[in-house]
Amino acid sequence: MRRELLKKSVYLLVMFLVSVSLLVSCAGSPSSTSSSASTLKVAIASEPDSTDPTISKYQANNQVVFNNIYDVLVNLDWETGKPSPGIAT
Repeated sequence: MRRELLKKSVYLLVMFLVSVSLLVSCAGSPSSTSSSASTLKVAIASEPDSTDPTISKYQANNQVVFNNIYDVLVNLDWETGKPSPGIAT
């Protein structure tokens, strides 16, 4: 009885250590996933045909390019309806 309990304890300990080592090895280092502050990575379905959203053929790409590259001069406050400065500060 005591021997069987010891076997179970050792088995559980080994399984725990194997699980922890697998989780630690899959985590990777923080420096491998970081990028510089000047790099913008965006996932889109296809390569944009232009960085000018007014002449691009694809609506989804227009939104991605427009929202991540261009900024507006004035924003509208949705609650009050009053304009607030965007990049026009």
